[in-house]
Amino acid sequence: MVAHNSGLASLTLPNRAATTRWTYVVTYFPGDARYVGAPSALTEGAVLRVDEPLRDLDRFPVVFDGAWTAGRGDRV
Repeated sequence: MVAHNSGLASLTLPNRAATTRWTYVVTYFPGDARYVGAPSALTEGAVLRVDEPLRDLDRFPVVFDGAWTAGRGDRV
């Protein structure tokens, strides 16, 4: 398995194996992210309003609802 963040450009060679090469993409947004109205495969089909938070919890589940203090790992 290889993991990259979204700021990294990556290139792989063509898959010449007899088996399928699978890809799993995870995208994280800040808890206060708002829909800007731009077309995206991530928002296609979701009922969203421009400048409102991403509240479709089936599509955009909350995975962390707290904050961490810098450098200490303590929850605030």
